[in-house]
Amino acid sequence: MFEKFKNAIVPHIIGLLLIILGWLLCIINVGIDKFSSKSIFNFVTLSGLILIILGAYIPEVWIGIKNSISKKKNENVKTD
Repeated sequence: MFEKFKNAIVPHIIGLLLIILGWLLCIINVGIDKFSSKSIFNFVTLSGLILIILGAYIPEVWIGIKNSISKKKNENVKTD
Protein backbone atom coordinates (compact mmCIF):
# COMPACT_ATOMS: atom_id res chain seq x y z
CA MET A 1 0.00 0.00 0.00
CA PHE A 2 2.73 2.48 0.97
CA GLU A 3 4.78 1.50 -2.10
CA LYS A 4 1.87 2.38 -4.41
CA PHE A 5 1.42 5.70 -2.62
CA LYS A 6 5.15 6.46 -2.83
CA ASN A 7 5.25 5.61 -6.54
CA ALA A 8 2.50 8.18 -7.18
CA ILE A 9 3.75 10.95 -4.89
CA VAL A 10 7.35 11.23 -6.13
CA PRO A 11 6.47 11.98 -9.79
CA HIS A 12 3.80 14.48 -8.74
CA ILE A 13 6.20 16.32 -6.43
CA ILE A 14 8.75 16.54 -9.25
CA GLY A 15 6.02 17.80 -11.60
CA LEU A 16 4.92 20.40 -9.05
CA LEU A 17 8.51 21.60 -8.67
CA LEU A 18 8.84 21.94 -12.46
CA ILE A 19 5.60 23.93 -12.61
CA ILE A 20 6.71 26.26 -9.81
CA LEU A 21 10.17 26.72 -11.35
CA GLY A 22 8.68 27.52 -14.77
CA TRP A 23 6.18 29.94 -13.26
CA LEU A 24 8.86 31.74 -11.27
CA LEU A 25 11.11 31.91 -14.32
CA CYS A 26 8.35 33.51 -16.38
CA ILE A 27 7.23 35.94 -13.67
CA ILE A 28 10.75 37.10 -12.81
CA ASN A 29 11.71 37.53 -16.48
CA VAL A 30 8.56 39.46 -17.36
CA GLY A 31 9.04 41.66 -14.29
CA ILE A 32 12.62 42.44 -15.22
CA ASP A 33 11.95 43.03 -18.94
CA LYS A 34 8.65 44.85 -18.48
CA PHE A 35 9.89 48.31 -19.40
CA SER A 36 13.00 47.48 -21.42
CA SER A 37 11.62 45.59 -24.42
CA LYS A 38 8.58 45.70 -26.65
CA SER A 39 7.92 41.96 -26.49
CA ILE A 40 7.71 39.94 -23.30
CA PHE A 41 7.82 36.67 -25.23
CA ASN A 42 11.44 35.56 -25.55
CA PHE A 43 13.63 32.52 -24.92
CA VAL A 44 13.36 32.70 -21.13
CA THR A 45 9.57 32.92 -21.08
CA LEU A 46 9.39 30.12 -23.65
CA SER A 47 11.61 27.92 -21.48
CA GLY A 48 9.40 28.71 -18.47
CA LEU A 49 6.33 27.71 -20.46
CA ILE A 50 8.02 24.45 -21.48
CA LEU A 51 8.86 23.73 -17.82
CA ILE A 52 5.22 24.32 -16.85
CA ILE A 53 3.95 21.97 -19.58
CA LEU A 54 6.51 19.29 -18.68
CA GLY A 55 5.57 19.56 -15.01
CA ALA A 56 1.92 19.09 -15.90
CA TYR A 57 2.33 16.00 -18.09
CA ILE A 58 5.46 14.17 -16.92
CA PRO A 59 3.98 12.68 -13.71
CA GLU A 60 1.19 10.83 -15.50
CA VAL A 61 3.50 9.63 -18.27
CA TRP A 62 6.05 8.50 -15.67
CA ILE A 63 3.42 6.56 -13.72
CA GLY A 64 2.00 5.01 -16.91
CA ILE A 65 5.41 3.82 -18.09
CA LYS A 66 6.25 2.47 -14.65
CA ASN A 67 2.94 0.56 -14.49
CA SER A 68 3.40 -0.93 -17.96
CA ILE A 69 6.94 -2.06 -17.11
CA SER A 70 5.77 -3.67 -13.88
CA LYS A 71 2.92 -5.44 -15.74
CA LYS A 72 5.40 -6.84 -18.26
CA LYS A 73 7.65 -8.05 -15.44
CA ASN A 74 4.68 -9.73 -13.75
CA GLU A 75 3.66 -11.44 -17.00
CA ASN A 76 7.22 -12.70 -17.53
CA VAL A 77 7.36 -14.07 -13.97
CA LYS A 78 4.00 -15.88 -14.40
CA THR A 79 4.98 -17.47 -17.71
CA ASP A 80 8.39 -18.70 -16.51
